[in-house]
Amino acid sequence: MKQVVRVNLENEMDLILAHKRAMKLAELCGLSLTVQTTLATAVSEIARCALFHSKDAHLSLGIGTAKDNTRQLTAAICNTVESCANTEALNLARRLVTEVAIVKNGNKFDIRLNYGIRFGALFTDNKIQSFLDYFKNEPPLSAYDEIRRKNIQLLELSDRLRESETQYRMLADTLPLMMFSLNPTGAIVYTNQWLREYLGQHFSMLDTMTWQMLLHPDDYSRVSGEWNHSFRKKLTFSTQGRLKNRRDNNHYWHLISVIPVKGEANIPQQWIGFFVDIHTQKLAEETFKDNAELKETQKQLVEYQKKLEEKVNELNISNHELEQFAYIASHDLQEPLRKIVTFSSLLEERLKNIDDDSRVYFNKIVSSTKRMTALIKDVLDYSRIAKSNEEFSVVSLDNVLKNVMTDFDLLIHQRNAIVRTSGLPTVKGIPLQLNQLFANLMSNSLKFNEKDPVITITAHRVPSTELTAQPKLDPSLSYIKLSFSDNGIGFDQQYAEQIFTIFQRLNGRSAYSGTGIGLALCRKIAENHHGMITAASEPGKGATFNIYLVAA
Repeated sequence: MKQVVRVNLENEMDLILAHKRAMKLAELCGLSLTVQTTLATAVSEIARCALFHSKDAHLSLGIGTAKDNTRQLTAAICNTVESCANTEALNLARRLVTEVAIVKNGNKFDIRLNYGIRFGALFTDNKIQSFLDYFKNEPPLSAYDEIRRKNIQLLELSDRLRESETQYRMLADTLPLMMFSLNPTGAIVYTNQWLREYLGQHFSMLDTMTWQMLLHPDDYSRVSGEWNHSFRKKLTFSTQGRLKNRRDNNHYWHLISVIPVKGEANIPQQWIGFFVDIHTQKLAEETFKDNAELKETQKQLVEYQKKLEEKVNELNISNHELEQFAYIASHDLQEPLRKIVTFSSLLEERLKNIDDDSRVYFNKIVSSTKRMTALIKDVLDYSRIAKSNEEFSVVSLDNVLKNVMTDFDLLIHQRNAIVRTSGLPTVKGIPLQLNQLFANLMSNSLKFNEKDPVITITAHRVPSTELTAQPKLDPSLSYIKLSFSDNGIGFDQQYAEQIFTIFQRLNGRSAYSGTGIGLALCRKIAENHHGMITAASEPGKGATFNIYLVAA
């Protein structure tokens, strides 16, 4: 059989699509209206049985060849269960079509409904191709069909969005869609402006919730059960639920889609979700009639689709520009900076007898250039870690600490620092990133200290009671809690979140060096490892950084 069109059987709306497309293909084949209706009825009956008794069932409509080499219209309902092959629907179908064939495919069944076509010689490959082109380019049959196509296009969009989180967020705020994203544990990490305005809530409030908690209480239990299944199986999730609009405090039906964005290991790096207003369509389904509001919604969806395509093009351009910037930053910007430092030093050597003011200027040139070089390096490190897709392995934290202490050996001796630790465990992670994490925390403890530093590094397995208190962690995983404590200058606890924001500094550059990116890198590394990092401190009493990593 040459497939012409396919319909996935996921809900009752798909039955309507299956019926209409069976009618249309029969019409294209020149069959009478009576035959069209008869064939579509047989297809609908078998498809309905498959929908309610099977998973992953689909309808495939096409043109086949019978045993006597005549052409026939074939409707194959695939991936059905055995019960569908022994039903009244099947008996009815046998009375309505020329032939019914049941083919066992593993533990599933394919039910094929065949109807002979007169003048079959006219159905050349070119003719069948014209049928394919028709269904490919046909306008949407309903609002559901429009949303279904839109969802497929959004899946393609999600692949592109992985390349640039910043550009994705800018795009999301301009798209006329309510969007959110989840980290690998299912916690909300981002909501776009449209969703926040619709709900009338700030992200800081949404950050403490699961996305299902945004729904009507009557929908929560049902949707949560469906979502938990898809989340465990790492599958695309789609359902319907009601959201409360802050403008009139009424609940409106939305089509909900949550798509996993998977890395090379087929593990979701994040989930991207969409709410699409289908309230008008829902009312139309319930009342079995079309109305002006539904038509207006369809018109808006067409306009939204056009705007979405424009934004995707803009995103592609922005991603290309970001790649160019990264190249410039890593090559063209750093080379002039190195030359400035080198030639400034040579010039200073030649002008040994310059006055004190000139020497100060030279020192400022060199200091500023080195600071700019460090800033570019840190920004590039952050960018690389943000889009890292390296595979995990079992990593000894003891070995990581030994390597870092070797790197900091001179500074540790210069500061008379004491590093206390005993038997760190192994975790699942990326060695290079964990080395960066330890190095940044060690650097902070040595830097932000006005006396002889005492650094204590401990680790223990996180008990289930503590794990449930951390909604950002996956309760199905086992975690190690790694603690870095020091006796440094500390900070006010109200800034415990701010310090992890890129380019945020609590102390002046004149007192303490740095670019303001180190702790932001630490957070990104922890999140890359399906964990998290927190900080606790008081001014003058040191600081403790707690990092949660998945145990090996």
